[in-house]
Amino acid sequence: MLRRLVGCLIALLTPLLDATGAQAAQYCMPDPKTPGIDVSKWQGQVDWAAVKASGVVFAYARATNGTKILDEWFDANWAGMKAVGLYRGAYQFFRPGQDAVAQANLMLARMGPLGPGDLPPMIDVEETDGQPPAVVADKVAQWIQVVEAATGKKPLVYTGTWFWDPYVGSDAFASYPLWEAWYCTGCCPNLPKAWSSMLFWQYSSKGAVPGIGGNVDLNWFGGTATALDGYTFGPLVTTPVIDLLATTSAKDFRPEGPSAGVADVFEGDTVTVTLTVRNAHGAKPTLDHVRLGYWLEGTWLEPTSYAIETDWPAKDGVTFVPSDAESAPDNPAKGALPPSGELNLHALAAGETKRVRLLLHATQYSLGAVEHPDVRAWIRHIGDYYGEQVGWDDAVEVNKAGKLLRASVQHDVFGKNHWEWNGASQETEGFTASPGVTAFVVDPLAHALALTLAGPDPFIVSPELAVDAATIQGLEGRVRHGTAAVAGRLYFVTDVEPQWNEEKAIGYLIPGDGQWHDLTIDLGAHPRWKGKVTQLRLDPVPDAGGEHRLDYLRLVPNVKLTSGDADGDGALVGPDCDDAAPAVYPGAPEACNALDDDCDSQIDEGIPGCKDGCVKTGGELCGNGQDDDCNGQIDDGCAGCKPTGPEKCGNTSDENCNGQVDEGCTGCAGGSHPEDCNGKDDDCDGLVDEDFSLGKTCTDGKGACLAYGQIACGVDGAPHCGAVPGPPGTESCNGQDDDCDGETDEDFGLGKTCTLMTAGCETKGKTVCAADGKGSSCNAPPPVVGPESCNGVDDDCDGQTDEDFSAGKACETGEGKCVAKGYLACNGLGTSFCKAPLPKGETERCDGADNDCDGEVDEGFTVGEPCEVTNNDCVRLGTFTCDPTGLGVVCKAKHNAEDVCGSPPPPDPTGTDASGSGGTTGDLSSGSVDVSGSVVESEDLGGVVVLVAPEATEGCAPGRRAPPWHLSWLVLGALVLRARRRAPAC
Repeated sequence: MLRRLVGCLIALLTPLLDATGAQAAQYCMPDPKTPGIDVSKWQGQVDWAAVKASGVVFAYARATNGTKILDEWFDANWAGMKAVGLYRGAYQFFRPGQDAVAQANLMLARMGPLGPGDLPPMIDVEETDGQPPAVVADKVAQWIQVVEAATGKKPLVYTGTWFWDPYVGSDAFASYPLWEAWYCTGCCPNLPKAWSSMLFWQYSSKGAVPGIGGNVDLNWFGGTATALDGYTFGPLVTTPVIDLLATTSAKDFRPEGPSAGVADVFEGDTVTVTLTVRNAHGAKPTLDHVRLGYWLEGTWLEPTSYAIETDWPAKDGVTFVPSDAESAPDNPAKGALPPSGELNLHALAAGETKRVRLLLHATQYSLGAVEHPDVRAWIRHIGDYYGEQVGWDDAVEVNKAGKLLRASVQHDVFGKNHWEWNGASQETEGFTASPGVTAFVVDPLAHALALTLAGPDPFIVSPELAVDAATIQGLEGRVRHGTAAVAGRLYFVTDVEPQWNEEKAIGYLIPGDGQWHDLTIDLGAHPRWKGKVTQLRLDPVPDAGGEHRLDYLRLVPNVKLTSGDADGDGALVGPDCDDAAPAVYPGAPEACNALDDDCDSQIDEGIPGCKDGCVKTGGELCGNGQDDDCNGQIDDGCAGCKPTGPEKCGNTSDENCNGQVDEGCTGCAGGSHPEDCNGKDDDCDGLVDEDFSLGKTCTDGKGACLAYGQIACGVDGAPHCGAVPGPPGTESCNGQDDDCDGETDEDFGLGKTCTLMTAGCETKGKTVCAADGKGSSCNAPPPVVGPESCNGVDDDCDGQTDEDFSAGKACETGEGKCVAKGYLACNGLGTSFCKAPLPKGETERCDGADNDCDGEVDEGFTVGEPCEVTNNDCVRLGTFTCDPTGLGVVCKAKHNAEDVCGSPPPPDPTGTDASGSGGTTGDLSSGSVDVSGSVVESEDLGGVVVLVAPEATEGCAPGRRAPPWHLSWLVLGALVLRARRRAPAC
């Protein structure tokens, strides 16, 4: 809507005064209030769904501006408001200079028939088109008569006190609902004198509402949405409109197979399920309590507590506070919620949302035990609006909603450190397989993970873990293999050693007899099993090897022994006489070491000269660190260097007395040598290249050239990133570093202030990337094109400024002798005026003219004020008028019913009248009193005109009666303010 700036200035600067100087009536719109907006073509395309979601309840759209301008967005707005369920109305910007009946008929034609949810039409009265107040009021009356007759309802009158009182001034429309335009917040607007209240209030023209670009008018309706419904051409909604939604805080972190889209939760964790019950904005409130039924399927999720919350009074679906329904006596204790039952939510107002938040504890592995355990909820009762749905599967006998109000949310419960594989064929519980596994599914009959090993290096990898190696020391499960014994390997990685390698592997052996065997792996026995373990990998066989099954796997606190081949030598536990020594197994070569290397119950057999693990080679040789004569002593009888054993690396000592230090130490450079990146244990701490984060992800290059790789040792003994940066390209304007120089879009001057010229208007913005990325553009918004105002701005963007107001042209102001010449200029209110110097006038006279050229006429004279004329027993009332001389005023009085006459007072021996006051004489014998024969004069006593009577012939004043008791208060008030000159006494 167009707005007069004067309305804003009056609202901000001063209380509005009526024509007599009295302050206009203020009206404070009480709560509750209902929010709404009004739009026209200036808002462009509107996303009405977003508008409604923001909490707006009603909206008005402009249909036309008079008969000559049709709002091009009206049809879209009119349909859009209806589609999203907003209360809607239409308005017309009224033009008093055009045919009022034609305007009304055009408005009705554009609206079409009105129905449920449609509000009465509104006439926007804020322009005179140069018409006087009487014509404006008459035209408004014609418009209202046509619209009211066609619709059967009183239309709304939109205006502002700042416009109505000075430019219309009619009180003939006081029975029509007022829509006041008065911009302020937290204030009480001044009302036009014709109204004592307002139904709608437009309090801002600079609102921001989702779905609308730029400013929009904000309004309040003085009442609830239910009250607003009473003004429509049929209720928008006659019943509650209830929706039920079930959501969960759990995420779908195991999306494979039928579990895709199902929320997942680990045993022992807590999940929150929210049951949201919403009554639509504009709907009827529920007449009594809403009862919500619920059921937690099975024992997988156990209720621990609950909360009932409401978004009242905000009713925004976001601002929730505890609901008093929590304390309803028929609701269970918060910490004792049974797995099924119902909750009393109390009543729901229109637009109110209540939610029940169930706190659930995951207690039992569910995948495969049930399809997906549900949390189910349904509306048990909503007064006579809804039937009685006792259980989840019950049909509602009488259902005005037209649907079953029920909702559910599904979960799968997993173990953090164990896997069961009891589900459907594709539910592999996060495990993945290498290409060497040609079939990888769950066998639903055997309840096992079924693998077909038919390629090179088949293996499976667990999902990501967070296992504390200090508390988890073992792995157990059940395994079956059907062709031959398999010597498998279990690999693991940690957060500090993320590489798969043999240094973090444990061997195990499973018989190939087609039977189920228990699998146990002692993880704690491995020296690298420490810190946080992040993933496991099972390699059943090094190459293709037939069918393999896993019934379950569990990470447990500890196990005593690793199944089968703990030392990885390929021998089963039974035949292998030492499963901790890889060199000891049936058929192994016997060595002279005092051990049964081949597991035949004999020690060192078949080795000539071997005695108690020692082979006698002859006499003792000094300096070789060996017991050459097998007498249990080394270098016995040798003088000088006394051997202490074999040579030790890194200590600069000759332990074997052979005259060499650290000979043979090719794999260990010595304890004082720093570690190099070379695949060797340089510092002899048992770790290789431990200081270089080998295998970790690294990057090289910038921008579009950035490449990822892994850290590896180079030929120079230093770690290097294996990433190979890509080639640089040509820089485009796309938010990326295309030329790989570390700068983004540096060639396009982004962020600089720019100017956009559109339709003759200029707007400012910033330089941004063009849509095609080939260059830049200015993001300055298009100008707001409006009607031209007199303000020094090109409002209509035609390249001309104030062209409709002839600014600068010569003009005249004033009348008669007060005419002054000047030029047309803008007045700050959007219109022009004649700016001219004040003419130099004369002394003001009482003659109906502006003699001193100050814009006022006869100021200082009491023209029009009440007065009285007395003569003996008669007092007559009249008003002051200008004396023909122009120097003062005279009292003109006519005979009327209020004349008071009686006997003349007795003579006053002192020569004065009874009151001691002088009087004004006049001939009271006729129907009118002519005091023109009296001598009157005026003198200025601070702006009060005083009547002065002449001296009588005898030198004394005639008698004068006091005013009668029944004079009106208006006259008495004037007389009190009037000072009278006393005539001289005789």
